[in-house]
Amino acid sequence: MLKKKSNEELFSLYKAELTLKIRNEKNLDTYHQVLNKFQQFLDGEPPSSMLAKNFLTRWSKRKPRTLYKNLSIIKGFLDWYGEEIDLKVKIPHQLPEYVEEKNIQKLIEAIKKKRTHKGSIKRDLLLVELAYGSGLRREELANLRVSDILFSEKSLIVRKGKGMKDRAVPLPARVMQLLQEYTEGMDPDSKIFNITPVAISDKIRRFARIAGVNIHTHSLRHAYATRLLERGANIKAVQELLGHSSIGTTEAYLSLHPKHLRETVDLLDKLPDKPESETAVNLQEPGETTTVPVQVRLEHWRRLVILAEELETCLQFPDPGFGKAYKSKTGGKFHSSWYMNESRVSFSADKDELLFGCLMSHLDSEFPGFSDMLEEFEEDSVKLISGEDASEARDDETAINLRNKLHLVIERGTFKGHCEICRDWDQAKPG
Repeated sequence: MLKKKSNEELFSLYKAELTLKIRNEKNLDTYHQVLNKFQQFLDGEPPSSMLAKNFLTRWSKRKPRTLYKNLSIIKGFLDWYGEEIDLKVKIPHQLPEYVEEKNIQKLIEAIKKKRTHKGSIKRDLLLVELAYGSGLRREELANLRVSDILFSEKSLIVRKGKGMKDRAVPLPARVMQLLQEYTEGMDPDSKIFNITPVAISDKIRRFARIAGVNIHTHSLRHAYATRLLERGANIKAVQELLGHSSIGTTEAYLSLHPKHLRETVDLLDKLPDKPESETAVNLQEPGETTTVPVQVRLEHWRRLVILAEELETCLQFPDPGFGKAYKSKTGGKFHSSWYMNESRVSFSADKDELLFGCLMSHLDSEFPGFSDMLEEFEEDSVKLISGEDASEARDDETAINLRNKLHLVIERGTFKGHCEICRDWDQAKPG
């Protein structure tokens, strides 16, 4: 059917379909631009994989992300048309840039000392302070209105952020005060900065050049995320504050700070207390302290969150799937691989057992009897798999109960495990 239509009809139909699927006007405009160029390139010839590859070569010397984005647009069109394109573009894995706090202070000083347009100093200072204190993207800063500031809650609402999603972002007291002073008397419906996203980028770039630092608007967002994680923030909370759809994007910030890497590598210079064969992870006595590197603590905490999420997923499996899924997620290591004794836990040096036991110790301290309920739940599921005593298998209420408790822990993101790393984290993290 589509093969018989002219290119003008084809592209018109596909664009109409995109209008229903893509709600972000900027993204829709990007799709239209690339498709218009492709239609012009075809010059009346029917779309094909070979012509599409030839068309995409015009971006071969551009950044991989640009080629990847345009390939995705053309591939979507060809899939809809009924043609396949066997072309892949790899995007290099790159860490977010690290911005030192002293450089941000230099940027702020450059704004304070500017010689022209002094009437806009207050606005430009607020722009930088808000970007650094909230992690907002430049489009989000440009679209921010006075009515989006919740002064009583000391927070703001991002309207139609990336992916057309709204989110709430609490603000530091200093930034909140600056906002209150600047917006006093302004119309609630007016935009706070009343400048375009491009103008915001130009301003930051110009002030950075004067200050002699390499900073752009998105650098302030990177700095916001990095500082939060450096100071022990919950990575799930940081993900929500930044509006990341995937926690993997947020995790990239964990590897940024040179100090974290230095602390980890410095472990190689320390002599082990015991031979490797005798290594064990045990509880400390009350009152003892250790110095576990921040990066190690964050990684341990991150893995706890992932394990809790995986266990929560297992509990969503209907009988008899849970037993199989549970065995897969825990590597077949159940409570026989760890034991409880008056809220203290001992583990072998096996990392999976340590992690699973640490999570269970936390859940038992939060919800007494959680591990016993989980073990009974697992045993009943295994009976279903083997066909034994299926009539005694647990009911769905148990699964829901366990899952709700796990969900609370995941959302809260604070673990009180009894292993050495968690104990040290509770003592060392900022108040």
